[in-house]
Amino acid sequence: MNTQTQNDCLIDVIEAAKLAKVCQRTVWNWLESKSVSCIKLGRVVRFDRATFMAELRAFSTPIAGRR
Repeated sequence: MNTQTQNDCLIDVIEAAKLAKVCQRTVWNWLESKSVSCIKLGRVVRFDRATFMAELRAFSTPIAGRR
């Protein structure tokens, strides 16, 4: 029985880029700068969908005093 919902699944870099509406290179740059967290399974990189979406929302939240 599969109890995972769509929000509880792991996504790859391609899906993450589509969700963020950016190119894949941008997602890799976020990883290199440790702006987003990931799960590494050997050489495979995956993101928890819910965590990635929360981190993405944090990017778009304006900082007080900045324009």
